[in-house]
Amino acid sequence: MLTLPRTYRGRGLIDINNLLNKQKTILKECFIKRQDIFLLHRAIVNADKNYSPLNLSGEGTFVVTPDREKWIALIQKALHGKHAHALTQPHVDHYHIECLVDLGWAFPCNGGF
Repeated sequence: MLTLPRTYRGRGLIDINNLLNKQKTILKECFIKRQDIFLLHRAIVNADKNYSPLNLSGEGTFVVTPDREKWIALIQKALHGKHAHALTQPHVDHYHIECLVDLGWAFPCNGGF
């Protein structure tokens, strides 16, 4: 719930592990794609025998959990599932709820704490 973006009714905090795994995936793909073009990239990929966190010569992948899967996992929980079910009703105006949350008017009783 904490790492879900505010559009999914989360706190909007950044999931550091997800961000790290995304960056590793992008870097590994960059090196793998460029090894056919540049000799330096080919030498780096061939020399990396699990010496770096990328493990360029290996076939391991990094787990990146999409926000949609986090939302589905949240809905399946008993306590938070009721809240998520209420938000998915057709009569709920998501645009105005997001405006109230962004302005800080949604929960005025928590403002002083």
